[in-house]
Amino acid sequence: MSLSFSTYLKHAWLKAATDDSLGTLLNLCQIKIMKGTKPVASGGYTGADQACNVSDLLATIDVNGTGGTFATAALGVLFKTVAEVWSTAHNTGNDATGVATWFRLGLYADEGSDNWAKIDTSFNAYFRIDGTVGVAGSGADMILANTSLILDASLTIDVFQITLP
Repeated sequence: MSLSFSTYLKHAWLKAATDDSLGTLLNLCQIKIMKGTKPVASGGYTGADQACNVSDLLATIDVNGTGGTFATAALGVLFKTVAEVWSTAHNTGNDATGVATWFRLGLYADEGSDNWAKIDTSFNAYFRIDGTVGVAGSGADMILANTSLILDASLTIDVFQITLP
């Protein structure tokens, strides 16, 4: 269990001249639930910087066809906005059938492949967080009631939080 932050997200977040919080940088986000193996670090870049195999996409979670937002962080924890329903329901449910193994949180414009949330084309920059998916007790970064997703079934994320050490 270990979240992978894209290089550009870390850079933008830590840049001394910015007023942007992590929640602001990830405003209007979506979550892609994936099967298979999550990308690994390569060539000095994190796994979250790497393109993913779009054929591994199981579900796209967003807020009624737009990006989700985060509430103000408290005590090192960033929570999704409570009033928002993060789900697959608006787009007729899950994209495929399979066992969820990892997720990618990125900006709504981020397609998940090589062009997913490219903020600065000269940098190959993406605002992304990758993490593992599992059931309660698995130690995964994202907990689902059931990791076996079914085509066109609805999936809703009731609670989503990012905790910083």
